[in-house]
Amino acid sequence: MRRKTSGLQLELRHSGWGGKRPGAGRKPQTGSGIPHLRRKGLASRFPCHVHLLVEAKDSDALGRGMKSLGARLARAVNRVFARSGPVLKDRYHHVVLKT
Repeated sequence: MRRKTSGLQLELRHSGWGGKRPGAGRKPQTGSGIPHLRRKGLASRFPCHVHLLVEAKDSDALGRGMKSLGARLARAVNRVFARSGPVLKDRYHHVVLKT
């Protein structure tokens, strides 16, 4: 026969770290060139010009590809010039090529 046990009651105190609170989060940078607005949809049949010619299945794939390309570029440039930190300052610009 099983014996009923009462659960152990723990008193948890909030330390003030984490969670939603006024002033939390990354502060906006001054002089950022491109506002972070939602981009238009992207059809897979049209390539894009982003200082390179790229093709992507959709907007999400293009975003992931550009993020990975930016990281790869930063690693290479930083290795060559013996430096560290970001290389690309802003978001990428793209022009959809329909012809």
